[in-house]
Amino acid sequence: MFDKAVNKRVKLFLENKEISQEQFKKDISVKSKQQVSNWINCNEKIPERHLFTMIHIYKDLNARWLITGEGEMNEPEGKDIVIHDGQTIFADNVGQYGGKGNVIGKQAPAEDSSLKKMVELKDMEIDLLKKTIEQKDKMIEKLLDK
Repeated sequence: MFDKAVNKRVKLFLENKEISQEQFKKDISVKSKQQVSNWINCNEKIPERHLFTMIHIYKDLNARWLITGEGEMNEPEGKDIVIHDGQTIFADNVGQYGGKGNVIGKQAPAEDSSLKKMVELKDMEIDLLKKTIEQKDKMIEKLLDK
C-alpha cells in the first residue's frame, strides 16, 4: 500500500490548472493515458521521476506542497534548483547542464530568497532519498529471501 496523498495533490493541481489527462501525459512524456488515469484515481503510486518532471515542467508548482502537502500549491516564478554532480545549482534551464541532475524545487524570487528556503529544499531532497533507500532495501530483502 502507498500513501495516496501525493496522487491526490497531483489530481488537485491538474484540475486547478485545467490540464487534461491527455495533456498531462504529453507534458511528462508518459506513453499510456491509462497510466495517468491509474495515478489520478490512486490505483498506483506516481514514480518519483515523474514527480521531478512535473516540478520541472510546471514552473508555478510548489515542490514542497506536492511532496509533503505543506505550503501553497502555486509558487511564484523562480529558477530551478537542481542537484547536479552533488552540487546545488540555480538554473533557468536544466538543459544547460545536459538535462542531467534532479530538479528539486524552485528558487524563490530574490526578495524571498533565504537560507531557510535552501534548508527546507535540502530536507525535502533528503526525505526523497530516504524513501528511495527504503524501497531498495525492501527489494534487496525480497531477493535475499528467495
